[in-house]
Amino acid sequence: MFYDACGIVDQYVTYLLEHFSGILQKLVIVVNGSIKPDEKVKFQCFTRHMLIRENRGYDAGGYKDALISYLVQETWTDWDEIVLFNDTFYGPLYSWKTVFGEMKLRDVDFWGLSRCPGGKFPDGGHIPPHIQGYFLVCRRPLFLSQAWKQFWEELPYPETFREAVENFEIRFSTYFLQCGFMAGAYTDPLHTPYGGNPYVDHLWELIRSRRMPVIKRKAFLLCGHEQIQKTLDYIGQNTEYDIRVMYDHLCRLQEEGLTDMFPPFDTDRIESFYKAHDRVFIYGYGKYARNLGQYFRYKKWTCNGYLVSGAGDGQAEVYTYKNMRFQDKDGVILALGRKAFGEVYPVVSINLGPEQLLLPVYE
Repeated sequence: MFYDACGIVDQYVTYLLEHFSGILQKLVIVVNGSIKPDEKVKFQCFTRHMLIRENRGYDAGGYKDALISYLVQETWTDWDEIVLFNDTFYGPLYSWKTVFGEMKLRDVDFWGLSRCPGGKFPDGGHIPPHIQGYFLVCRRPLFLSQAWKQFWEELPYPETFREAVENFEIRFSTYFLQCGFMAGAYTDPLHTPYGGNPYVDHLWELIRSRRMPVIKRKAFLLCGHEQIQKTLDYIGQNTEYDIRVMYDHLCRLQEEGLTDMFPPFDTDRIESFYKAHDRVFIYGYGKYARNLGQYFRYKKWTCNGYLVSGAGDGQAEVYTYKNMRFQDKDGVILALGRKAFGEVYPVVSINLGPEQLLLPVYE
């Protein structure tokens, strides 16, 4: 399953497909929405089986159309497994052959890479435990069953993300488990508390100790700054995966306003500002500021510290703004949300000139 709002196939996607060579004997790429002609050629290097469809029903709708319409003439008895996966992760960090080889020894009818322990939706609705749906491997007893046929035929096209989670990702596990099939996750056994998310709560452990072959894109938004940086350092030092392809993709999304991983700046403005100053500080220590700090480390730039309005909370790299003494060639990037920016800018603009400040541009 592939979706990109701009119809662009980034390098992390082609890297992922290249490393499925020898694992998948037939690859069907389902494109939700549009794809640029030059980008479509990238996919044609991997397969002639491509379904370009209306962006309807999220992954669930794409899988449904592929399985019951596009592949309607497929002889399913010829196959051992069906692999359903999307483009929401980077990898593989480790060999797929190792992953599939280990899972071949487990007595399950379907499996994934990680298991959600259950929790609650924001409105309090219950989320039962389930195999997370970004990567699902289904074996012959499952996909040759009447239950499999019934699941896809009865699956409504989700109209909201919540419906996609409830009717596809969660129900996939609960429905087939109720039918008597057995499920597992590559990273089992892993204790994640109720309400937690394994690829957020255990990112470092999964990559280092459990040899989790992927890192979810959401991890960059949901994981703490220290865990992300520690994990990326480990990937860079201990695997062959080039972490630059992750950042290239995330930076493009940032520049096109499709993610809030970084504050609302374009990367050219940040680079020009950085090169124009002897010391650069980041104002803020929330998600925006810490993610911008990660970008500094990726670029191998020096951040001279984070500035906050109150006490520095004991962090060595965090300084209280009112206690600072700035020099003429110092620069400060206001990595703040709209509300905080409105409170901070009138204060810092008294002491720092416009050439010393890099301001976010909100839509």
